[in-house]
Amino acid sequence: MRAVDCVERVDLGEVPYEDAVRDMTDWVARRRAGEIPDRLALLSHPPVITYGSRTPPAELPAGLTVPLVPVDRGGQATYHGPGQLIGYLVLNLRERGPGDIVRWVENGLIAACADLGFETVRRDTPPGAQSLVGVWTPDGRKLVSIGMRIRGGVTSHGFALNITSDLVEFTRFVACGLPGVAMTSLAELAAEQGRPAPAEQEVRDAVARALGARQAAVCPMSKSGRHGSPWPGRSTTPGPGGVMKLGKALATGVAEERPQTHDEELELADEIRDIEAPAPASASASEEVPAVR
Repeated sequence: MRAVDCVERVDLGEVPYEDAVRDMTDWVARRRAGEIPDRLALLSHPPVITYGSRTPPAELPAGLTVPLVPVDRGGQATYHGPGQLIGYLVLNLRERGPGDIVRWVENGLIAACADLGFETVRRDTPPGAQSLVGVWTPDGRKLVSIGMRIRGGVTSHGFALNITSDLVEFTRFVACGLPGVAMTSLAELAAEQGRPAPAEQEVRDAVARALGARQAAVCPMSKSGRHGSPWPGRSTTPGPGGVMKLGKALATGVAEERPQTHDEELELADEIRDIEAPAPASASASEEVPAVR
């Protein structure tokens, strides 16, 4: 694990989905080149339903009330719209070292919700079942969806946290590949507690704190280009000759090890299953090595 110091926080307003993806793609390329630090972008989208490549057509809405956009992240279909906080994470995992990125995001968002006065949990996925990655209420309602992609050792996409979202929109299709899943929002949870929903700015601040993100003025790149903090509260030391492996094991919170190989692509999701074909065993020393798989 290489020591790093900070994640840069970028606050944006409502950004059309296609524009956000274009910007995120640029950030990933610049992060891989060492031109920018790790970055957490906080924003919202106009109404849109996005879905991963493995989403069955039957799970998509029959009548289009909002735009429907295919995406290059893991995960199934989900809704984005007003009242929802989107977090895009562009992190160089080779600099951070091995670690379970999805579990780190889940735990960070659970801590943020606790800071706001809401009890939430993560859930393990039974073998062979649809992934339960995300943040949930103790009674089984889903508050946060997570869908990510790792390529060239750098993450993209991230999470969607419902603050005052129109929850009816999630009933128009099979959300997260989970038929009958009950989605919830901080507004709904706050009403059950007899108090107002937290303001969006309050939620942004809680999420940024929990994920170690700070404004650019206090999060400079070091001369080495390394920044950020190691995975908080976790043991991240791999065994001899291996790096931590992500895949189906993430759904149960089990980290495996494998021999180091050359660069591979990994999609992480509400389904942690989208692993491309393994690399040849004879990777040369000059080839890139992924920090996680």
